[in-house]
Amino acid sequence: MKSSDPYIAVKKSLTRRNKKIIVHGRIFELQGKLYVLGFGKASCSMAKAIEEILGDLIVEGLVITKYGYRLPLKKIKVIEAGHPIPDENSLRGAQQALDMVSKIGPKDILIVLISGGGSSLFVMPEDGISLQDKIIVNNLLLKSGARIHEINIVRKHLSKVKGGKLAKKVKGTLIALILSDVVGDKLDIIASGPTVKDPSTFHDAYKILTRYDLWNKIPESVRNHILLGIKGLREETLKEDLPNIYNFIIGGVSLACESAAKKAKELGLEPYILTTTLEEKQKILALFSAL
Repeated sequence: MKSSDPYIAVKKSLTRRNKKIIVHGRIFELQGKLYVLGFGKASCSMAKAIEEILGDLIVEGLVITKYGYRLPLKKIKVIEAGHPIPDENSLRGAQQALDMVSKIGPKDILIVLISGGGSSLFVMPEDGISLQDKIIVNNLLLKSGARIHEINIVRKHLSKVKGGKLAKKVKGTLIALILSDVVGDKLDIIASGPTVKDPSTFHDAYKILTRYDLWNKIPESVRNHILLGIKGLREETLKEDLPNIYNFIIGGVSLACESAAKKAKELGLEPYILTTTLEEKQKILALFSAL
């Protein structure tokens, strides 16, 4: 389905007029340098479209994608990493991404390309939590039966980049182009919401880990971090909208269903989208009936 193609989704959502970048009708004028950061299984396809539109303006870029998902890019570096379990390359990619972000000034623009799998591909644990500790927690959560939004609440509270913490580090304008793979297309859940404010708390993370009988199974470093967070001694996730951050969903379950319904109508059918929010074992079942 073309509406779900990451490359086409970017091409339809972002255009250019000289140094003006236009996303869904909103104009951003580039006064400084342009950087690109992507993470997720679709990040290379998205980056390919960005290079074709803005290639001559890009100063530096990096995408982190799943092993086997690499595409040849001209100006944007590609790192392949582990999914659904993060690995050393996930950490290495995140560190290189933060090194790039640290160069961004107030007049610069960072385009962030976010897609499914971003939570495990873009990993930077909080101080005192090792990558191995985080892998253990991730494995336990994936096997526990917890829903994706519950898993991501825990992930956000163990990370230096998730839960809006990436957005906090950007001094210039951040434009996020987001492909959703979660029920309801909730921005704070997609890839654990690195560029948006987060309503969840350390206490929520604690409740999830106890609900699924994981509290005494997770590493001590993680328990200590969450308990200190509950006491207000660790940084919480982002709680307010930031004026330099712009998030755009350019594809997702709702858009895919609407596109399918439109096609059905063109074929002479009368489509009804029954739901786009039905979950079963963390998989989205987008149902529609053509009568």
